[in-house]
Amino acid sequence: AVTEYFKPYEGTKPYIFISYSHKDRDEVLGIIKPLYESGWRIWYDEGLTIGDNYDETLEEHVRNCSAFLLFATENSLNSYYCRENEIPWAIKYGKPIIKCDLDDRLDYEIDECAVKATVSQAEIQTALEQISGLTRGERREAKGISVVVNPADRDGAEGDGFAYCLYTAEHAAAAKAIMLEARNGGCTLYDAAENGEDEEKLRNCACLIVFLDKKFLSDEALTKTLTEAYQAGRDIAVCQVESISNDDLPRELLGLHKIQWLHFVHGINADMNTKLARHLQKRGCRNAATLPGFEYEITDKGIVINKYTGLNPELRIESEYGGIPVAEIAEEAFKNCQQLRSITIPLTIKKIKYATFLNCSNLTSVTIPDSVTEIENSAFKNCTSLTSITIPDGITEIRGGTFLGCTRLASFVIPAGAATIGKSAFTDCTSLTSISIPDTVTEIGERAFSGCTSLAEVIIPDGVTKIEKCTFQNCTSLTSITIPQSVTVIAQQAFENCTSLTFINSTDSETETEEDKISLTAANIPDNVIKIEEKAFNNCVNLTSITIPDSVTEIGIWAFLNCTNLDMVILGDGLKEIEPQTFSGCMGLSTVVVANSVKNICNDSFLKCENLTMVCSRKSYAWKFCEENDINKITPLDYIISKFDVE
Repeated sequence: AVTEYFKPYEGTKPYIFISYSHKDRDEVLGIIKPLYESGWRIWYDEGLTIGDNYDETLEEHVRNCSAFLLFATENSLNSYYCRENEIPWAIKYGKPIIKCDLDDRLDYEIDECAVKATVSQAEIQTALEQISGLTRGERREAKGISVVVNPADRDGAEGDGFAYCLYTAEHAAAAKAIMLEARNGGCTLYDAAENGEDEEKLRNCACLIVFLDKKFLSDEALTKTLTEAYQAGRDIAVCQVESISNDDLPRELLGLHKIQWLHFVHGINADMNTKLARHLQKRGCRNAATLPGFEYEITDKGIVINKYTGLNPELRIESEYGGIPVAEIAEEAFKNCQQLRSITIPLTIKKIKYATFLNCSNLTSVTIPDSVTEIENSAFKNCTSLTSITIPDGITEIRGGTFLGCTRLASFVIPAGAATIGKSAFTDCTSLTSISIPDTVTEIGERAFSGCTSLAEVIIPDGVTKIEKCTFQNCTSLTSITIPQSVTVIAQQAFENCTSLTFINSTDSETETEEDKISLTAANIPDNVIKIEEKAFNNCVNLTSITIPDSVTEIGIWAFLNCTNLDMVILGDGLKEIEPQTFSGCMGLSTVVVANSVKNICNDSFLKCENLTMVCSRKSYAWKFCEENDINKITPLDYIISKFDVE
């Protein structure tokens, strides 16, 4: 017995034909499920099996439908069946087309006369209600995919629950790889080439799987077996491993092209593997609750995926298998899966656990559903081919090491509701050029952006109170940083080796102090900062000037070590001491404005600052220090006169 996600309508009452790309399957099913449950009769190709006359069946259902609902996406635009078959049939038979755009700004042109309405998801039902003659029945429930495997309950199909496989030596490797995926999915297969041809096995199989190539068609024994099976009306699944045209088929098999073929011409394909597994499941050749290529367990909550063992590079995990939902993906489930290039996670998953995709170095695409509200530490660590990823809005925290070492990640948008960016969250994301941090973020952890060598500009949102240790360390392309008034501490090595940093901006630009008038180009540290820790701006060689506000009471040792182009520093009235080597190696430093509050300056605070002049009052400790250490000094009034030529 077979129960589909919701069984496609077969009957004479008005129904809706659904046109979509299988690559959008999960999203589309999520949209049309409420339509089904509210009583609309729906037909979509989930009801087709591999052995059906695919083209004729599709055309028949387009011809007999009362409305044609097209889900317009980049995938459906490039889908042969949508573009070349289904849409032209709908126009040919004068069916009212409702186009639902799932991709923004998509150039999807259809005859304007044929399109009755272009709608959003929320507007679909209203548009359907406007179509004359289209009616719906009573409300019902979509219960999910459920397949009961019982050889005695297969609608009269022969065999005892296994598939018989035929292929040539030419494509043995491809056939065996596909069969391995099927076996990993719980399918029972008989490999005729490996175990020897067996007439009894062939006679009793539930399905004949043929891996078709041109050499197969020149092999008389194989072709004879295929021809006899086809003429006898046996269930045949054609897996095309080489491009075959109608001209390549012998006369006895010309009708073979009318059934649905699975195209494996370019290797293992996720969609084709899924179709083959479902087909075999319906024929009793597959355990209903078996996941393809996974080590797993079944709990009271559902299926828990522990480890991926398959070979499919483009993987889509179904929401449920055999009526049992996929409830959880365990820690490190895909760790070191080097062959994995893309993955779609089902709507049943709420959490991506620790190191789930650790070291998946060829992973380029991840589709995360909105159901996911938590992504744990190191989930995508060292996914070195990942270029972009969309995080659901429900995520409130980017955990520690989540994207550490994702060296090709070029841009990232943190969800609007996120509050925390964890320790080393983006460390060594060397291709990251932009990061959008929402105002909701109040905490950015240690080393969060350390080693992001392509990051050029960052605006830290209001609410962040501390720039943690090494947060932007080694961000060698960072030229501009905006620090909000909420920040009170700039921790040690926060901007160490930011060799391109030229502009430090405060979010409060309204207040202008006397010191600002002295140095018109000095960058501003926010006037709520009370502490700048050791090595905070070490080796920021392009930093030319800086203003330390009165709120700062402590600047750590080596805070501005080796800032070789630093020309001017204004120290605020809250500072009591200038620590050892604070400005050591700042060889371009010519002017430091020192307030009367400073009561101690260490002898090596300005080591190698040979052209230094201190601006300080005659009665200050700084003036005395300059006299004792043979450093140039000048009073603020004299400096203003010399700087601005005031008479």
